[in-house]
Amino acid sequence: MNPVEEQKAVISKLANLIHCSVVDGYEEAACKFIYEAFADGSASVDSEVWFVLDGNRVSASLVGDKNSKPIILVPTLHRLMRSHTGGKWVEFTLTLDKEGKATTKFKYPE
Repeated sequence: MNPVEEQKAVISKLANLIHCSVVDGYEEAACKFIYEAFADGSASVDSEVWFVLDGNRVSASLVGDKNSKPIILVPTLHRLMRSHTGGKWVEFTLTLDKEGKATTKFKYPE
């Protein structure tokens, strides 16, 4: 797989994780992932999940098995993107529309 395809595969797994964590019929579902790497090589990942249903924003929790957890996928995505473009983002939001189309927005340190 080329680097872009590898990144898309990880984002697809995260999108599926979000989709499986919210109720059917959502108008929009999203998760903000906050990534922090430490000097000792460890990392932390925080997440905030929500969906919109009948015009109301509702909080949710991520569900998934050990291989689809953000603590595995988010650092993998960060590593793939950094090695491909040199970008060093600190958080990103993955949003799904009602058809399941995913969009991303990355935040970089100032």
